[in-house]
Amino acid sequence: MTDRGWIAVRTVLTVIVAAGLAIDAYVHLDLASTYDVVKTSTLSQGDLFRVEAVLAIVAGVALLVRPRRYTAWFAFLVSAGRARAVAKPAVANAPSAV
Repeated sequence: MTDRGWIAVRTVLTVIVAAGLAIDAYVHLDLASTYDVVKTSTLSQGDLFRVEAVLAIVAGVALLVRPRRYTAWFAFLVSAGRARAVAKPAVANAPSAV
């Protein structure tokens, strides 16, 4: 593949990842107020949702403004953290093979 082809592929993938992070941020900001009632003495689950939304926004903007390996890694870590949080309850609630 030519250099021009790789640049096109990288650009398309960057936009797809940024769009996914934007959706992640929107969903977290939309649901944050619902989870404000679940709280400890210092912060609520809604606060954690807002932090996740801010991280997704920062990662998406950084990826679009400066598409480098370190911004791609940051976007990956934000996304992987979200995937882990979604997968953990599913694994915890799975029946054990006894």
